[in-house]
Amino acid sequence: MGYLQQSITFFSHYGIEPTALFPPLLLALWWFWWRWYRDRASWQTAGIKAEMLSHVMAVSPDGWYLWSASDDPVKDGDLLGGGQCSRRLAVMLSLFSGHSASFGDVVSVFLPGDGARLSSLVYRLRSEGEGFSVILGLQPAEGQEDVLRRVEVSGVRALADDGRCLADVLWARDVSSGEEDRRELVARFHCAAREASRLQRILDTIPLPVWVRDDGLDIILVNRTFLDAVDSLPGQSGSSVQELVAGSAARDLRAMASAVRASGRARSGTWHTVVGGSRRLMEITESPVIPGQGSDDGLHTVGVAQDITRLEVLRQATEQQMGSHVAVLERLGTAVAIFGSDTRLRFHNPAFARLWKLDPLWLATSNPDYAEVLEQQRLNRLLPEVADYPAFRQRELARFKALLEPMEDLLHLPDGKTLRRVLAPHPLGGLLATYEDVTDRLTLEARLRQVLAVQDQIMDALPQAVAVFDADGHLCQANTAFRTLWKVDAETLERHPAFAMILARQPDVIQADPIWTAVQTFLSAPPGDRGVFPSPSGSLSAGVMVIALPDGCVLLVQPDVTERASLPITANPAYVLSSLAELIRAPLGTVGSLCEVLFTGDMGGLDPSRQEYAGRVMAILHFLSVINDAALDLDWLQEQSEDPVSGAVSLRELMSVVMADVQAAATHRDIVFDYRYDASCDRVSADGSSLRQSLVLVFASALAAAYNHGRIRLEVRDEPVVSLSGAVLPGVVVTVSDDGAVPGYDVCSAVLALAKSGIRRNGGRLSVFSFSGRGTRVQIRLPALVSGDVSAAVAFKTHEVLTREA
Repeated sequence: MGYLQQSITFFSHYGIEPTALFPPLLLALWWFWWRWYRDRASWQTAGIKAEMLSHVMAVSPDGWYLWSASDDPVKDGDLLGGGQCSRRLAVMLSLFSGHSASFGDVVSVFLPGDGARLSSLVYRLRSEGEGFSVILGLQPAEGQEDVLRRVEVSGVRALADDGRCLADVLWARDVSSGEEDRRELVARFHCAAREASRLQRILDTIPLPVWVRDDGLDIILVNRTFLDAVDSLPGQSGSSVQELVAGSAARDLRAMASAVRASGRARSGTWHTVVGGSRRLMEITESPVIPGQGSDDGLHTVGVAQDITRLEVLRQATEQQMGSHVAVLERLGTAVAIFGSDTRLRFHNPAFARLWKLDPLWLATSNPDYAEVLEQQRLNRLLPEVADYPAFRQRELARFKALLEPMEDLLHLPDGKTLRRVLAPHPLGGLLATYEDVTDRLTLEARLRQVLAVQDQIMDALPQAVAVFDADGHLCQANTAFRTLWKVDAETLERHPAFAMILARQPDVIQADPIWTAVQTFLSAPPGDRGVFPSPSGSLSAGVMVIALPDGCVLLVQPDVTERASLPITANPAYVLSSLAELIRAPLGTVGSLCEVLFTGDMGGLDPSRQEYAGRVMAILHFLSVINDAALDLDWLQEQSEDPVSGAVSLRELMSVVMADVQAAATHRDIVFDYRYDASCDRVSADGSSLRQSLVLVFASALAAAYNHGRIRLEVRDEPVVSLSGAVLPGVVVTVSDDGAVPGYDVCSAVLALAKSGIRRNGGRLSVFSFSGRGTRVQIRLPALVSGDVSAAVAFKTHEVLTREA
């Protein structure tokens, strides 16, 4: 009221009556009310439209992101900032912020490269109004790395009628399924294109002309061979491609293709055509193609042409040669018959009628089949006796269809004859049969086999090793003694090995024997230049005979001298040594005294050579004295057996005792001992007394071989051995070697044979290696104890002899 009072006072001051202002005031109030009512109605209508558009936008299948014109990009400083995200877009892109998500949240869900591309396109839309449409990929969700989703994003600018910018909108649509379908269609298209290209390349590699006809019998597909045959260019099809044959033959070929399409069965025919300037005979086959499920597949046929000109030439040449062959077969003594594919007799020579006692007139006029010929042979009792004749006849007739390769068999007739029959497929169909009487030849072969069997038994009964080598030096026959001596098994004998191969498998000492070098040279010489075998001197294999046989073969006879020489020693070694000791005991002292006087010079000086001879005699006498002493204590030899002994002994202590036994004799003769014990194993599995006797014999042999001022080396080291079960076990090897010559070789070998027997009883092995001019080395291998137990004994062959190397 104060304000109204002031207004009345103001108007009264200027002479204006307040009542005069009331009508205009009412008019103004009405006008303001009318404007307010009109604007209110407009706002209600706009609200309804806005609500309707909002709901329409909300239910749209595509998501959207909108920047309205009211957004002020200059004020915000970022053209991509602000905006409004639809709920559909938030659900589509899995945005956690929902409809309040920013454009940065939208970009973050796309692949890094696609997100940057979208930002660039939207920036151009916001700044320049340039629309776009692009398909972008979303980042895969956790656990679904193999699933790739794609979204089609379109950017548009909404303009008013007067050109004003109202809003910038991004529309997003999930096109993952459609994209996959499109990609699948593209992939299938490319796969079909590759398949078509591959099929075309396959057709081009076929060396025969191949073509395909459509419903109109026009050629729509050909291979390279077809184009080369008709001199056409690639890419032609339909009526532009000429037929493989020309003239009326082309019409006949199209007619055959039409008949094939109508009947659904393949047909073939032969036509002559010109290919590459030469006349060729072609066998053409048209085959129908089974239509597919599609209604537009049509009826197609495939044609293939094969050049049979060579077959035609061969057939003509065969027919020409058959006339000349018939003339030859007529004069053969072997029975020949030709049966056609219908089993009827087409040809026979006179020998066939004579052999089977058949009437030539009946054969020539009636042309009997194979069954009738068999029946006539049966009536003449010229067929083998069989229990079931119908089954036999059925098997014979089945050969006309089943026989693909020539076969050979023997027919044993009731009259005692044996026929060799050969059945072969005839080139023109049927069978070609030949019959040959081989009765006499089989009888001779049986007698020859009997003679060879008797010869083999005689050779096996011989104690000598006998072998026969052919003209090329390959072993073709050997008796049991040779196979045992040279260790040739039955499988090796069947391969007929060369002598050089057999010799290469023997020990080095046998290969070094000069006689076998001479035998190999004799076998490699031409048969006409062999003459008499020159037996070399100095050979260890005495008594070997090599004789050149009249047929070019070589006979080799070898006595087993090794086994014969070892029999007196291995039979009763204790008795041999005892007898030897009795024989030398009486003169031993006298001879020893005289040699010692001569050697010391008490009876006068000796020249160096005679003094050396006296020293060698004293060495032999000392060796004989050792044998004499050892023979008195060889009761263990009487009880030795093949069973190995068991026990444990300290090898180091045993070697000390043995060295004490022989040290006195070695010192008296100025013999130097080099003793090295490098073995980590001290205890071995052996009997102490037996092993000591064997070692004394080995040292006695070494003392005898080393003359005055000689040197004997003794070395003990570790070396693995192989047990009976094949396991590798620890062991020791004792090596005794001297630097002197080897006088009294036979006596040393006999004594070492005794030592070897004792070593074998203790589970060990003794080996002797003799070097010309460099002395002898003896190696003794013994099994060691493992964890305090007796180790497994090493198995050695009982027939093993001393090994020597020249």
